[in-house]
Amino acid sequence: TDKLDAAEGVDGAKTIFHNVLSEVRSDIEKERLESLGGGSGAKGGDAGSDQKWNDSNIQLLIKAVKLFPAGYQKRWDVVANYINTHCEISGPKFTQKHCIAKAKKLQQSSEHLKMEANSKAYEKYERQQLDNASTNGALPDITIR
Repeated sequence: TDKLDAAEGVDGAKTIFHNVLSEVRSDIEKERLESLGGGSGAKGGDAGSDQKWNDSNIQLLIKAVKLFPAGYQKRWDVVANYINTHCEISGPKFTQKHCIAKAKKLQQSSEHLKMEANSKAYEKYERQQLDNASTNGALPDITIR
C-alpha cells in the first residue's frame, strides 16, 4: 500500500499493482511446482524423485492405480505402499506425493510414451518367457495354422 500511495496518479498505481500481482502469481506457481516435487527447493520434498522411477516401477504404479480405483479409501497411501512392497529399489521409499505427481505426469504425457512403455513391458515379458523356456531345456511350442 505504501507503493500505491507514493504512485503518481492512477496510471502509476495500476502499473505498480500489476507488477505486484505478477510477482505474487509467479510465487504461487513456484510453490505449486515445489509441492508436486518438481521444484528444487527444500520445501518441495525429494527433488530427485524422478530418478527412482524406472520402467518396472512405472508399471507397478499403473497396476496399482488400476487395482485401487478412485474412491478407494486413502488410495494414494495404498498405492505408495503397494509400490514400496513390490519395487526392486532399496533405499528411499515412494510417498503418496511422489505417486500422485508421477501419475499426473503420466496422464499428461503423450500417446507415444504410453506405447513405448507398453512395448517395453511386452519385450520384458518375451525375455522372461525365453528365459523360462531355456531353463526348462525345451523350446516353446510353435503351431502353424
